[in-house]
Amino acid sequence: MNPYKELPETELVAKCLNHELDAFGELYARYVQKIYAYFYRRILNREGAEDLTSITFLKALEGVANFNPARGPFGAWLYGIAGNNLIDFYRRTKKTEGLEQAENVSDGVDVEKEIHAKAELERARGYLEELPAEQKNIILLRVWDGLSFKEIAGIIGKSEPAAKMAFGRAVRKIRAKLSPSLN
Repeated sequence: MNPYKELPETELVAKCLNHELDAFGELYARYVQKIYAYFYRRILNREGAEDLTSITFLKALEGVANFNPARGPFGAWLYGIAGNNLIDFYRRTKKTEGLEQAENVSDGVDVEKEIHAKAELERARGYLEELPAEQKNIILLRVWDGLSFKEIAGIIGKSEPAAKMAFGRAVRKIRAKLSPSLN
């Protein structure tokens, strides 16, 4: 039985500050799939998403003493670290994939699914790229990552109503692109 499983995040963070690594293990268990999905949906590369997820949790463990619950929930802080790691990743890598990456596809990968997912993402990116960076991020966090507006507000450093308003504006812009005759 895991004694940390039922504890709220704030208590888990407090225990982390007291060097109880099992408490951080519970935070990891709560967020690892979400953070992995955050990366995978953006880079569509399993190994890269795994690496970025590991880096994010390592930085979170090293920096947990800097977490301030008054500024927002732990999840928002963790997504902030993930966002910074994603920016660093984009700076280090090219936006296009080379043939050497295609050669490294493992046998267990459903290539057709990955190709379809990449095609769908590229189509969606066309519309998203036209949005201001903050609106684009809000759309990704809400639609792809399934975060609440409260969590998004903590990540972007704005109020919950401001996050909802920015999301609504972004959706209206995308709808206008998809079907201009409806407006």
